[in-house]
Amino acid sequence: MISRILFIAQILHIALAQDGSEKQCSAEFVPEPRLQEMDVDFGNEQDKFMAYVLPNITAFYDAKPPASTPVPMKFKGFAGKFQNLSNKRLELFWEAGPDEPGYLIAGIRPFHAVGTATFPDHVFYLTPAGKPDEVLIRFEMEPPRSNYYYDPYYIPGDEDASN
Repeated sequence: MISRILFIAQILHIALAQDGSEKQCSAEFVPEPRLQEMDVDFGNEQDKFMAYVLPNITAFYDAKPPASTPVPMKFKGFAGKFQNLSNKRLELFWEAGPDEPGYLIAGIRPFHAVGTATFPDHVFYLTPAGKPDEVLIRFEMEPPRSNYYYDPYYIPGDEDASN
């Protein structure tokens, strides 16, 4: 409960009457100071979005910090998202290794997506529903890319047939 109150207090500036009259409370929205407006280019249009800009590590300490540079994370995992652009239900498998059966992660409805935790060099593949041996496409996880898709009309190496 205390953590919720502290969180709310960080977002709202709460002012109480100090003149001895009946206490009243008013709230004013105070935006997160580290949110900064940034430009993004989608190719055919420009837009803006709000992004959290990580402050210098020394901003997290009241006194002298133990180090002036952040320590790189040992955990290299990230989220992978897999999109099914076909009109058929597909199944997503994780490839455990050579000569090992894949592990079913999820079914993907037509024109939907699923996500899972992954690591660099993990391999996933998509199959038609109920046909685990009929691999349609394989994906090797390569950060920073985290969004992968299956397009049934794309034929690798044949641009004319793909259009």
